Amino acid sequence: MIPNIEGYIALIIVLALGLLLGKIKFMGTSLDVAAILFIAIFLGYMGIKIPEDFLKLGLVLFIFIVGMQSGPGFIESFKREGRQMLMLTSIILIITALAAFAFYKAFHLDRAINIGIFTGAVTSTPGLAVGIEATGSPKASIGYGIAYPIGLFGLIILLNALPRMFKVDLDLEKQRYQDQILHDYPPTFGQNFRIDNPNLEGKSLRELQIREITGGVISRVKHGDQTFTPTADTILHKGDIIRFVGTEQSQKKASLLFGQPVDQTITLPGSYDIRWMLVTNREVVNKKFKELRLSDKYNIRIIKIRRAGIEIIPNANSTFKFGDKILVGGTKTDLDNVAQIIGDDMKKLSEVDFVPLFLGLLFGVLLANIQIPLGQIKLKLGITGGALLSGLILSSIGKTGPILWTVPANGGNILKKLALLMFIAVVGTDAGAHVTDIFSPSGLILLLEAVVLIVVAVMTGTLIGRKVFKINFLSLLGLLTGALTSTAALGIIQEKNNCSAISVAYAATYPFALVMVIILVQLMSIL
Repeated sequence: MIPNIEGYIALIIVLALGLLLGKIKFMGTSLDVAAILFIAIFLGYMGIKIPEDFLKLGLVLFIFIVGMQSGPGFIESFKREGRQMLMLTSIILIITALAAFAFYKAFHLDRAINIGIFTGAVTSTPGLAVGIEATGSPKASIGYGIAYPIGLFGLIILLNALPRMFKVDLDLEKQRYQDQILHDYPPTFGQNFRIDNPNLEGKSLRELQIREITGGVISRVKHGDQTFTPTADTILHKGDIIRFVGTEQSQKKASLLFGQPVDQTITLPGSYDIRWMLVTNREVVNKKFKELRLSDKYNIRIIKIRRAGIEIIPNANSTFKFGDKILVGGTKTDLDNVAQIIGDDMKKLSEVDFVPLFLGLLFGVLLANIQIPLGQIKLKLGITGGALLSGLILSSIGKTGPILWTVPANGGNILKKLALLMFIAVVGTDAGAHVTDIFSPSGLILLLEAVVLIVVAVMTGTLIGRKVFKINFLSLLGLLTGALTSTAALGIIQEKNNCSAISVAYAATYPFALVMVIILVQLMSIL
């Protein structure tokens, strides 16, 4: 006989009704999975219980996958975006947490509910998970349920009002951002040149060090009637026609080295092709181009790499990363051989390898009891902190022997959402038994606190970001959605303004904000 079959039926009912409610849109957005929380709280108030095992499994799995998927962005945000955005994200969250702590002290609020208000205002479900574990009370989800709609819709309303409040021309901000992007990441293109420089006669590409001198690469060479993919040992002759790929600056350097561009085309033989390929073979991940020596073994040329939306001109020390797209030119037979070596399997981006998943979960559980001394305070990671730290560390390592520490986006998101659904359903029903606490003199205080926190967070970020850090306003809008971990707000602002500045800032700050919220919740639970 199945134990507590009513609890399993309740889980299915909560998820089904919650998902249906979550699809209903208001002001262009919806509650999504947060709707499950409200259904669960109602059924919990009616006396329904769901087995706690679903909470523990959903909690650790959800947090670990968040860490695995956020890890690369968390590390890269330090390298790529610098300190400004991360400093501002820290300031926003710390001041918001201090405001929540002030409400807690001034009105003698329940600690767990107050933590829930904070995590709801910044729409952080991982933060809620940590708060429940750290306080040992499901009451945090009551505060979260109160503050989440205010945090979500309040952020959307404020983000739409900010340009008018600060008299900002978003079209001008968009143009400034695009000009900066072109300066930082100039696009690459190809041009044909005739070798007119007599000093290049009889010299190999290895001797000439084309990549080092110009910053670009030669992808094709036409010598007489023959067209082929060059290698490092290819000899150039006066009168040869070459195809050169690089930025505008690289093309200018190429003109000085080779001669002026020509309109003459380089007709490709029937056996020649140019193809984009995906790096999906775990054996080549983290290996440098010079280790595999693909250009030496096959008649191919790796022309450029597309990684995280940025095009990179490769060199011998470039490294293969899982999910990279590389543009390769060569004979069709050689391209087929290269594709087998690097993988080029779209299905690999959707499949989840459960070996690193469970090993990573084990590592997270082992980290759970580690205590971090912060002055007189000892901060314990707990199962949530351990799972998050495990995901961040392993994803930044990338690969250990045959194990690839990655959770592909498609498959990982399915697992993460399933884990989140189980977690929310359980905490919601547990919190339902305490929902009457809202209908008390402190209930209005909790609503007021939620409003104050979202206003404080947005206005603090906008004033400091604009006046002190001089951040592009569109980037600032994206930063606010990332700092407050609101994907829904990101979608609405992005659709309205159609500028990558918003999503880039969100991606740079969101992983860092996840970690910051978890740390702040841990501190709020012991102070």
